[in-house]
Amino acid sequence: MQTGTVSAAAERLKVSPPSVTKTLKQTEEMLGYPLFDRFKGRLQPTEEARALLKEATRAYAALEDLRSLSERLRHGVEGILRVASTPSLGLQILPNAVRLYLSKHKRMRFELSTQHSGDLLTALGRPAHGFDLGFTFGVEGGPPGLEAIELGRAGIACVAPPGALPRGLDVVRFIDLDKRTLVGLDENEPLGRIMAENVRVLGVNPDSMVRAQTYRLACDLAACGLGIAIVDCFTAASFARAARERGESIRVLPFEPALSLSVTATYSVVHGAPLAARRMIEAFSEALQEEQRQVAAIGLIAH
Repeated sequence: MQTGTVSAAAERLKVSPPSVTKTLKQTEEMLGYPLFDRFKGRLQPTEEARALLKEATRAYAALEDLRSLSERLRHGVEGILRVASTPSLGLQILPNAVRLYLSKHKRMRFELSTQHSGDLLTALGRPAHGFDLGFTFGVEGGPPGLEAIELGRAGIACVAPPGALPRGLDVVRFIDLDKRTLVGLDENEPLGRIMAENVRVLGVNPDSMVRAQTYRLACDLAACGLGIAIVDCFTAASFARAARERGESIRVLPFEPALSLSVTATYSVVHGAPLAARRMIEAFSEALQEEQRQVAAIGLIAH
């Protein structure tokens, strides 16, 4: 259904193509009707196959819910909340949000994960979802069927190694980046899209030797002298604190004009947000406000 050919399906399943063909033939014989039409070397799913897949997906989701209920009963806890966030929001804010939650509801248990925005939104949008709740920088590019609640904004900051920018700069503008070396960002991620759009519109021509998908990795690359990193203010502040503790010299400056990212709580419309998820959104919002105050204290405004 997903690959379109026997060989591609065999490669994904790590089995031989003949074994896939044999299994498919046996399944169709058992059912009494074909699951695929063969057309120009590709497999086209029949209407019967599509109907079966739809029901199988629902059944799998029900089994996952049953497994989750069994785990809760086995542990004798109030519930298990499956939460994911982007790596940047998982540095400080997510751990503090969990701490705040458990200070009031000690019998809850958490399964936590950090994922890139696209992967996280895709996971939340699946019928057999792996997460109850996600925290991201917006939901642009995500699948339909997601509910989004904006909790605040995250400003954008510049992390630069010594000598990468002129002395005396208090803020960084796009023109300051012209013909300078940047750590490239994945344009499938929210900040990467913002930077790519502004660079094109303003006619700025920075260079890039390396591209990073994770904002913290972009900061580490900047510290190694591989370019200037443009990241969210929470990642910049966390990196600045760690660099200061290690005695490293790194410049962290706010961006002008003040661009920002939406900090968003999101969940599946189909599954909704149970009471535990709503409580977690409140705890995350409180942790976000605390981090915003710390960011503002070092001159990186969180809008």
